Amino acid sequence: MIRVLLSISLFFLLFADSFAQSNARMASEAIAPVYKVNRWTTGGTVVVGYVTSQIGFNLLGNKPRIPEDVVLGLKRANVNAFDRWVFNFDPNDRKQAQDISDLGLRASVLLPIALFIDKEIRKDWLDVSLMYLQSQVLALNIYTYLGAGAFDRYRPVTYVEELSVEFRSESNNARSFFSGHTSNTAVATFFAAQVLNDYHPHWSTGKKALMYGLAAVPPAFVGYYRMKGYKHFPTDVMTGFAVGAASGILIPYLHKRSQRRSNLVYFPLINQEAVGLYLEARF
Repeated sequence: MIRVLLSISLFFLLFADSFAQSNARMASEAIAPVYKVNRWTTGGTVVVGYVTSQIGFNLLGNKPRIPEDVVLGLKRANVNAFDRWVFNFDPNDRKQAQDISDLGLRASVLLPIALFIDKEIRKDWLDVSLMYLQSQVLALNIYTYLGAGAFDRYRPVTYVEELSVEFRSESNNARSFFSGHTSNTAVATFFAAQVLNDYHPHWSTGKKALMYGLAAVPPAFVGYYRMKGYKHFPTDVMTGFAVGAASGILIPYLHKRSQRRSNLVYFPLINQEAVGLYLEARF
């Protein structure tokens, strides 16, 4: 779902760029925007990041099934005590919980649209939209190359002995680390909080902190239902939360006009033995 939304948004924004540039030239009296966004460069990183994330997802999709003898040898007692409490959830409720987490993700990734209710932010809609897409593709690449692409961790569902070994052996069940749903949700909410705070520097520290506190609610909600759906362990959700929040905050920070010079470069590193992600923040 997140990839479909990114595709639609990307093409729309690239076509809209030429119109926005014309309007910007006409608005010579306008106040300098909060962010410094080179639309071609930022749009280029979004395109490249989207393509590399799709390559990463294709690599994930080609992973082999989990050997049945490995599945049969999994023991809940071997899971660390902190993560083990996920087994307190009823496995029979997992499908409903997964559906709820999907709905939470879909609603959350659209949340930044509400930023455009603010008149000042609405004037910079294209720049803000490009930054948002950049934040999402950054998180997607971290997930595909440094998360599920780099680590095989079996989902909680693989430990449910009541389910068939054939189902538990599916390759997708080796993608527990980390929670992509939680990550993409956190990108959306923390990006929105960061942008609001950047456009309202006069807000008190307490009010700014409240924005971040509210931003934590949707990913916590989605993460809870990912655990209840036997998709992830608590540490998977916590990692996804951290990656998403960092991506949502980092991109606006790097684009702020108050920074002397900043740029973010990232691309995947792929060879026959391993995959990875190169990240470079220039100041």
